[in-house]
Amino acid sequence: MTSHKSERSFSFNNNGEINFSKEVKKDLTHKNPKKISYDVTFNVLSSDFSIDIGLSKLSQDWRKEFIYDNISISLTENILTKKFNDIEIIEDLNTGMKLVIIVKKHDKRNRQNNASIAFETVLNPDDSLEMGAIVINTHKGNGKINGTYRFDVSRKKGIHANFYSRKGVKVDLTTNLMLLETANNLLLPVLNSKNRGDIIVSNFANSTQNAIAKNLSQRVLSFDSSDFNMETVKQTEAMIIEMLKTIKGELPLSGLVKRINNCLNLVNKQHNLEIDGTPKTLKLEAKN
Repeated sequence: MTSHKSERSFSFNNNGEINFSKEVKKDLTHKNPKKISYDVTFNVLSSDFSIDIGLSKLSQDWRKEFIYDNISISLTENILTKKFNDIEIIEDLNTGMKLVIIVKKHDKRNRQNNASIAFETVLNPDDSLEMGAIVINTHKGNGKINGTYRFDVSRKKGIHANFYSRKGVKVDLTTNLMLLETANNLLLPVLNSKNRGDIIVSNFANSTQNAIAKNLSQRVLSFDSSDFNMETVKQTEAMIIEMLKTIKGELPLSGLVKRINNCLNLVNKQHNLEIDGTPKTLKLEAKN
């Protein structure tokens, strides 16, 4: 299906899978500063679906003409996965528990920063922090890991900050301010960034170190979820859901719309359960 604005494609497979895509043909201009293209897949034999969205818009920054964002939403057996660029939020719609993952890979071409960062956190149904971790790996010129800085927080185990050398030597960062400062320098690019994923990592790192400073006199560093701000995660989720609602209205496949509505109802139901304070169990667990 082709018009002067866009091109839409359909495919129907004998295994029940249906694919649909929309590609906007118009160039970005000041009159048309934003365009949305997407690919959709679902199967008539299940309630699952997946949608990949490409969002392009004109930049207000003279150094960068366009901004490209990638958004995806997929539902598989009541596990809802939402992605915005490097942020991945995996939600169990049966329990309301969420796993948030952000990975920033080592770029060999960037000689000023030889670090990679992996962030994971588990959130309760009320979006309070259950556990979380930042792992900062430094890399040699050949890409191999040279050392690891790790910040861990957990309701059960409290707060820990350690450095692990390439040979496996463990150093407590709370007793070695020089290594702690090195870890902070490695985090500088994300601390000064306006990228959503960087803001989440930055907020967690700052909250962890503030909690460490507040509890240094204690033998065990205690954990208080109110110290950790997950507002950017909630804002990102809300933006992804609004984008799903935006494209839902123009989808020509009633079976797909029905699946999306069912997904949104499950999300709303889970939110209402959170308000009611219904007990939940943890099904999603962060990787070690």
